[in-house]
Amino acid sequence: MSAAVPEGSHIVLAMDESNHAVRALKFILTNLVHTAEDTITTLVVIQSDADREATVSRTKTLVSAIYDSFPNACKFSIKTVVASSANQTGPKICEFVETSRPDMLVLGSAGKSHLEGMMVGSVSNYAISHANCPVLVARLTTADESRLERRGKKVPTKTEPFWLS
Repeated sequence: MSAAVPEGSHIVLAMDESNHAVRALKFILTNLVHTAEDTITTLVVIQSDADREATVSRTKTLVSAIYDSFPNACKFSIKTVVASSANQTGPKICEFVETSRPDMLVLGSAGKSHLEGMMVGSVSNYAISHANCPVLVARLTTADESRLERRGKKVPTKTEPFWLS
């Protein structure tokens, strides 16, 4: 299944360090990136400026490990924004999307039930309701990952060792 994304597209991936975000990145690389002109911006919302350097470093390492195992070359950038509290993550993502004007916003689903999402808030629901671009919520399971691997897209998990040059 391939979503209709034009060549030379700009995709923003709202990413934390969860398996759900990792799976969303795998989905983008498998289904949405087709040319070297495509750009993926990974957006990380942090709670404090003091966390910026360490968070960017971990995110670069994680993204590089996944990206390097896929044959599709594209442009990558990592951006961070500071949210004053955890419940400001959705608004910060939408603010970034409004200024960067991507072709699509992709989020990983944390797999909360509808009730949990209503009680503690859902970044995905907020983005779907407020983002000014198409939003794709990638809810991939381990079975989906297995299907990707059978296609020859072996991707390390964040717990597997890897080396960067």
